Amino acid sequence: MKRTNLLLFLVIFLEGYAVLSTELLAIRQVMPFVGSGADTISIIIAAVLMPLAFGYALGGSYVPHTDRQGQKQTIRKRLLLNLSVSAIILAIGLSHATTSLFFSTLIQTTQITSKPVVTTLYAAVFIVLPVFLLGQTVPLISNYFRRQHLSTFAGRILFLSTMGSFAGSVLCTLVLMPHIGVHMTVVVTIACLALLTLLLSRNPINPQVALVCAALLLTLGLNSKFVFERMHIVADDQYMTVEVFNPKKKNGTEDESMRIFKINSTWASGLYTDKTKADNLFPPLDYIEKQFIYSRPESTPPIYILMIGAGGFTLGLKDKKNHYTYIDINPDLQRIAEAHFLKEKIGPNKKFVPEEARAFLAYTKEKYDLVILDPYQDASGIPLGLVTTEFFNAVNGVLKPGGIMTGNFYIAVNFSDEFSIRLDNTIRTVFPNLNRQALTGYKGWQQDKAQYQNVIYSAFKNGIGVEGVYTDDLNRSFLDKNKVP
Repeated sequence: MKRTNLLLFLVIFLEGYAVLSTELLAIRQVMPFVGSGADTISIIIAAVLMPLAFGYALGGSYVPHTDRQGQKQTIRKRLLLNLSVSAIILAIGLSHATTSLFFSTLIQTTQITSKPVVTTLYAAVFIVLPVFLLGQTVPLISNYFRRQHLSTFAGRILFLSTMGSFAGSVLCTLVLMPHIGVHMTVVVTIACLALLTLLLSRNPINPQVALVCAALLLTLGLNSKFVFERMHIVADDQYMTVEVFNPKKKNGTEDESMRIFKINSTWASGLYTDKTKADNLFPPLDYIEKQFIYSRPESTPPIYILMIGAGGFTLGLKDKKNHYTYIDINPDLQRIAEAHFLKEKIGPNKKFVPEEARAFLAYTKEKYDLVILDPYQDASGIPLGLVTTEFFNAVNGVLKPGGIMTGNFYIAVNFSDEFSIRLDNTIRTVFPNLNRQALTGYKGWQQDKAQYQNVIYSAFKNGIGVEGVYTDDLNRSFLDKNKVP
């Protein structure tokens, strides 16, 4: 095989890698702002596949020509222009700093809160055009192969492009993101586009090479340690972006008496740096500790507690008596929390299981006295599998007889949206006799807008098994309420 053909096949492989890695990085970068639901992921996938198809079509019909200024527009020039423009747009659109700025500015200025809408706007600005331009690469490159061998090379072209996509899928998620972080994976993708531009350039000194090098430098700057420190980001892997910081006082200075643990733009945990104060800075977890853990008399034996949604491991931080199991999907979460947030190791009576919640509940043989649910602090980030009847049945299944399920849900306390209503309906299918406690002021007459706040749900396993209602025809309330327990 000629050296030229090897070079062209390398270009095709790298283009396949760049397109697939762009799709995966876009899905990961929007996750902290719109969640990882099927609705938002499908929009990103559509924003890649549709322009890719149109890019194939336009690239295949492109004919070299002379423009109005008398400049020859060759296939090589078209390829270099496409790559350089794609690189500069993706350098901005795939970086966490600019993505965060985009979503915060968009929501604040337009008041648009619909996840599909803001995801579509992000994809339209940062994904559609670059992928459309990259999609033209393969059909344009095919012009360099000799026509009599085109049928032979067609299979190789498709093979190399698909293998590049395969490499983008596996390398990004299983190798690069866990080991060098999402931010540096973005740098690798833009570096691939820079390499493509250099491979296709006869003269390395031209405007397109300069533009793609500028895109690479911009990517390095936006994803540098300096920028991440300014944003208080301590971890950025395939699962989550973690920030640790001291909140601001009213005068704008940092309050060093408190520390916040933020996961995917959601305030997951908070603590007082003064060890003499309560474990939890956040009222929901503080309430759960006081009502369901520390309210038990000292003389009672230790209980087994399952925490779904580990957060910053602050729940029960000072409790050395009871046994805790924390569940979260990120295997590095304990290390991150201990090093940057807690500043100490969790106790020997606590263990962390890095596993998806549904999988853990399906296979564990352990039974628990108390199951605490805490992955519901932001509606946009709730995993779809944790709001179903099947999930709450699984929770009920790991409770001991007389055990308690409790959880913190950030929902509309006045039942003013469909999600809050249906979630309540769903929980009651498994735990019909529920306690529902709003932690902050509830304005009973306000129905014109959603009162989103922390709501604590709690229930005993199976209740006491009483069915029936009171009617005018059959009213035995006087018998029931006079029974001696």
